[in-house]
Amino acid sequence: MTSQVVIPNSPVITSITPTTFVGTPGFLVKGTEDISNIPSGYSVKIDIFDQSTGGAVVGGPTTTNSDGSWQILIAADSGDLIYAMALTVRPDGSPGATSHPSLTVVVPQRN
Repeated sequence: MTSQVVIPNSPVITSITPTTFVGTPGFLVKGTEDISNIPSGYSVKIDIFDQSTGGAVVGGPTTTNSDGSWQILIAADSGDLIYAMALTVRPDGSPGATSHPSLTVVVPQRN
C-alpha cells in the first residue's frame, strides 16, 4: 500500500524571546502549524533555519503539539534571518512532504 502524500501548511512564527540555555545565550522561538489537514497517524515536525548562515538548521526538529503549537530553542545572533519549515512523518516513521518556508523573521536584539 502506498502512503498518502500529505503536504503540511507553512508554519507561523509567533514569538522570539531571548533566553539562556546551558549557559549559552539563545532564543525561544514559538509558533503554530495548521494541522487540520493531517490524517490520523501522521505527525508534523518543525525545523528552524538561519538564512544568515546559508540556511543551516539552528533548531529542531520538534513535533507539534495536538493543537498545532510548537517551541524550539535556537542558538542564533540578534539580526539573523530565520524561518521555519514543517515536515510530515508517516505512520511508519518515514519522512513525508515538506512545507513551503514560513515568512522570514529577524531575530531581535537582546536587552
